[in-house]
Amino acid sequence: MNYFSKRVIALLGVTLCPAYLVLSAPASLPRPAPSLIDNPASSKIDSKANKPSFRSSPITNNDPIRFSIQVRQATINLEDEVELVITAELLDITPASMFFTESASSFRIKLVMPEGFRQTGGSYVDYVGATLSPTTRPSVSYTVRGRFASLSNTTAFRLLRGNAIANDQSQFVEKAVLAVNPIGSRSVLPTSRQAEAMYVVTGETSQQPATQTTAVVTQPVSATGANPLINLSIGQVKTGKAGSDASATITGSAPDFKLNLVIPKGEKGDSNAGARATAAAAPNIVVDGFTNQAIQTAINAAPATGARIILPPGEYTFTSNISIDNKSNIVLDGQGAAVLKTSAINAATMIWTFHTCNNIRLTGLHLVSQVAGNYGYGMVATNEQSKLDGYEIDHCSFTAPLADFNAISMSQYSEGSNQGETSRNIRIHHNKFFNIGRMGIEILSHGFDGVYRLDGIDIHDNEFRNLGINSTYGMSVSLSGLMQNARISNNQTVDAKEIGYEVVNARYVNIVNNVALGVNNTFAGIGISDNNRNLTQYITVSGNTCTTKGAPLQAFGTQWLTVTGNTFYNPTTANSAITMCRFSSCKYGSFTGNTVVVAANSALTLDNTGYYAVSGNNLSNALNTNGYELIYLYNTQATRNVIGTNVYIKAAGTENNGIPNVKQAAGAANNTY
Repeated sequence: MNYFSKRVIALLGVTLCPAYLVLSAPASLPRPAPSLIDNPASSKIDSKANKPSFRSSPITNNDPIRFSIQVRQATINLEDEVELVITAELLDITPASMFFTESASSFRIKLVMPEGFRQTGGSYVDYVGATLSPTTRPSVSYTVRGRFASLSNTTAFRLLRGNAIANDQSQFVEKAVLAVNPIGSRSVLPTSRQAEAMYVVTGETSQQPATQTTAVVTQPVSATGANPLINLSIGQVKTGKAGSDASATITGSAPDFKLNLVIPKGEKGDSNAGARATAAAAPNIVVDGFTNQAIQTAINAAPATGARIILPPGEYTFTSNISIDNKSNIVLDGQGAAVLKTSAINAATMIWTFHTCNNIRLTGLHLVSQVAGNYGYGMVATNEQSKLDGYEIDHCSFTAPLADFNAISMSQYSEGSNQGETSRNIRIHHNKFFNIGRMGIEILSHGFDGVYRLDGIDIHDNEFRNLGINSTYGMSVSLSGLMQNARISNNQTVDAKEIGYEVVNARYVNIVNNVALGVNNTFAGIGISDNNRNLTQYITVSGNTCTTKGAPLQAFGTQWLTVTGNTFYNPTTANSAITMCRFSSCKYGSFTGNTVVVAANSALTLDNTGYYAVSGNNLSNALNTNGYELIYLYNTQATRNVIGTNVYIKAAGTENNGIPNVKQAAGAANNTY
């Protein structure tokens, strides 16, 4: 057990046992002074005094931002999904009153997670950050979704704070702790539980341990007034050994008594009983027939509380579309064996979701379109009249090779009518998109009126292959317009067209652990752009692998872009000008810990791009025999960049040709390298 684990346990006075796990924010405990941490990936705190400083002013105790971690669920079982919320809130104080600089309102964070916890989604990614303002952005929140696979000796989520350009080489300050407190399966839960507690049940029984509740039984006053008012409340409730007798004791004095119970433990509990009970409340409606009309009839028959619409295995012929309109809690379940097939232009969009809908799920469906031509939406679509809270598409497959339209289209704003609704909590995961005429997933919000109409998008673990067959556009994922808090993660793409994963005019987007592979098509792996609107902000690109014939990474007009821990590879010499990682007209960002191997003249180009930190990268243009510079700073706005220590690899025989590894030209100036 590491030092930090022992320190937290000592503070909380907790005994480690194997059965329950309690997470709580120790808000009521005195906090030690913040600790500086060199390597946020490590769970140890370095107590050495001679630490390297930040690239800019270090964070001190006079922090104008309050950081916190909260947990939404009170009780979960092992392997249940839990959501944490990280909040950064700018205090309403002036810099002079706390002796901090204006730059202290910018930050990046790193969440050190307990062993045994796996992140599955959310908007948080390592080194995500923001700049807070009392008028335009006083606070920001990030979510972390994940599961506990096991218990461990690591006893807390630790939130670390760095400065505006912090990376894995920077110092961090611990700002918040969500403590992990294991409690034995036969132990009584603490009667004075801390706020924001979460129980993870992992013992022999998966029944939720009884917590302290209050049930008042009142004895009426007699006619003579001799009997006082007696309050009988439930005190401690313990689970005894299986087969033992129940027992009860009463403690306290009149008029307040407590009933303390020991209840024998029964058979092993059912960890999914609650979920099944909830599902049972919504009826199952089995589709009677293999047409779109039969499916629509089943949807229309769903009560207001919702239903699971079950499609028996088979092929369903679509001559027109089906719609989910003003419905809630609808699951359209193909059970992995329902094939929805159409060749009718009226059914080019096979499934529409309209108006106000909550908790809609499409799962286990195989959609096949033989419609030809040009059509404006997708096989599954929403439009500007759709107001969704909870929309999930999972374990489906899409094939539509003959027409210029998408597999999935969501549009939150009509540029024709200048109106749109808002939607949130969109999840698209574990789907397959093969042979698509245009894009796999396109999500639009093109009402540039300052309203972020989409909030909370999670696209993960999808497979894309051979896109853009009948279009100049064939992105696997395209997020375009005013939307925020999105995560694109763990997807695989083979042969997209133009760009694999695209973000335009969105903010707070994490592009994490994706793969883009160009076998036959020439396309950029990851593309981030702005269209001169200065809206694309706070994007993190981390852990991706792009092996492409186009630029592995291209960014235009983006602010606060973090690129870290990726592998970018392009061996083609067909057009060496586009095969490098390129940043154009970007400002404030970092490029750290990446591996870039290209056949272009340069591995990295910063064109009119300033205020970037570039360090810890492996950069190679050894596939190009010209032996040119590895980093090229170009044009007058390429300024105030800091080029740190990188590994530079050139073609054999060109290492000492007199051309520097870093070069600035065409007015680039005031860069450090």
